[in-house]
Amino acid sequence: MKILGEQLDVTPWTDLFGVEHAEEQKRSWLSFMDCVTFHLLTVFRSDAAETERFYISNGLKKPNLVLIRQFVQRIQQLNGYLNLLPCLFYSERATKLTRDVQSFDDPDLVSHILRMVPKQWQDQYELTGSTVPQSVRKLLEALEHIEKAFPTEKDNREGPKSGLTGGSSSKKQKMVSFDDRIPKKSRKDAKHCTLCRKHGGAQNTHNTGDCKKYNPNGTPKKGFTGKSAQRNPSNRSAPRDQKTNYAQLSAKIAKLEKSNKKLKRMNKKLKRNRDSNSNNSNSSLSDWSGSTGNLGNNVRNMTELTMMLKFTPV
Repeated sequence: MKILGEQLDVTPWTDLFGVEHAEEQKRSWLSFMDCVTFHLLTVFRSDAAETERFYISNGLKKPNLVLIRQFVQRIQQLNGYLNLLPCLFYSERATKLTRDVQSFDDPDLVSHILRMVPKQWQDQYELTGSTVPQSVRKLLEALEHIEKAFPTEKDNREGPKSGLTGGSSSKKQKMVSFDDRIPKKSRKDAKHCTLCRKHGGAQNTHNTGDCKKYNPNGTPKKGFTGKSAQRNPSNRSAPRDQKTNYAQLSAKIAKLEKSNKKLKRMNKKLKRNRDSNSNNSNSSLSDWSGSTGNLGNNVRNMTELTMMLKFTPV
């Protein structure tokens, strides 16, 4: 209603070309179609017809999973929209050389449809066709016969599956023409080692023939050290160092036990003689206190070494 109010029974009013008129516009079929075009410009761009015409002539290819009859019907439907969409001819950017966009006639549409089909179909049509195609109906009949003789992926899509199950071809699939699908990447073969699975180890990092840990009969290999030992060679001498530390701790504990026994004997002797001589009592007490302190230190040292020996692996 807003467009009608701006175009009919009002002065001044502006037409599609941007020209302003002082007299009122009469109600007619032309004025109604101008209002329809104004409405289309609120939805589409001013060059919508040119864009679709370029898309039909340059951007379309027949999909492999669509029948040729369905594809041609869709092309004819898009071609019928060309004279209904707004174009630059009815805009302020139009010049004297700008022309109104019209639908493709049959000869032009036939040539575009023939270009959209696969290259193999085009070659086959050139071999069988005696004249240049002029009718969409006749071209469709010829293409339907070619479609039966040279089916696309929709009709023979079961073929690659049977080939994979039978193992007849292990080569990678490649794109031969523009219409071919992009091939999927082949998955790498999974690695598995039966020896490591049975006797213990990383079974998914290598195959059975490449196992460096076990012999074919299941016995461990002599030269296998593992990745941790290869990264840190000092770990190879760790068991030898542990045995050496254990021997040293055992010798220290034996030495402390011997000294403790000697101190205990001295303490007993001092206790028996502490009341025998009053003049020597002070010196005896001092010796006894010193020996007692040494005994306490030895006991603490022996306790610590015993705990270390207890938690030291053999």
